[in-house]
Amino acid sequence: MKLFHFAVPVSIKVQNVTGETIQFSWTSGRRGSLYTVSLVDGNREINKTTTKETKSMFKHLLPGHVYTISVAVLSCAENIWTSVSVRTDPVSCFNRTEFCLPQNTGCPDLKYIVCSHYQAFACRALLKSQTFNHMLYNSNSEHYKMMSESIRTEVVREMRIKLKDDHFDTIMLGFRPGSVIAYFISLLQKQEPIDVNVMQAYLSQILKSKFGDQTEVTVQSLSAQSSIGKSSTWKVAVIVLGVLLGVALLLILLVTLSYIYMKERSGKYLVEPKGLLGNFIYKHL
Repeated sequence: MKLFHFAVPVSIKVQNVTGETIQFSWTSGRRGSLYTVSLVDGNREINKTTTKETKSMFKHLLPGHVYTISVAVLSCAENIWTSVSVRTDPVSCFNRTEFCLPQNTGCPDLKYIVCSHYQAFACRALLKSQTFNHMLYNSNSEHYKMMSESIRTEVVREMRIKLKDDHFDTIMLGFRPGSVIAYFISLLQKQEPIDVNVMQAYLSQILKSKFGDQTEVTVQSLSAQSSIGKSSTWKVAVIVLGVLLGVALLLILLVTLSYIYMKERSGKYLVEPKGLLGNFIYKHL
């Protein structure tokens, strides 16, 4: 009699996330199994292990970066992978000074988003009326998608009206426990700069209207505008310096040509040449 071993799916539970670590566990219907655990960054698998444990932690990760964690029961049958997508905590990214400067190489994903806009704000909303579910760690889960879309739709619609800016947008970065803490970035393309206190007041009003008066909102400017301004100022300074050097070289050339012309007219220089260089010019020009 043959025994058939069918692949058993697992259920992953993300337990804690920091800027550099993701801690998680999993369950399956089969005890004493071997599990294959994989960590993927984009399309690149950066870690793969086999274990009898039903919990693990990945360390030394990039902050504010999205990783895919997959677990499967190791069996003779085809493995059935269960996956979750988790963004590491982005807070440390926003604590860096001059986020958009070239020498700031941390948090490349968020840097590309933030620094391609005229103004960007890191936003944190403490939703005391909500209860955290571990599925909110997983950006592919229905819980995450529903909560994310609920916040984004409300904020974008109301902020576009308040700012009179149809290009205002937000990007959700994730949720953390503590009731529910929502992290997102607000992005503006308007040329008139918006004060960070105005942004915080508007967002606070919108989110309190939706989630209750106990909602707390904090907003931090990411200096995308000031960094772009400094970069532009530097470029202008280089251009001006180049123009001045060009004018100086042109004046030197004109003076030299004047001396040559005067020599051809009078047969001698107005200034008696001295030294090796002067004698050389006198003989050959």
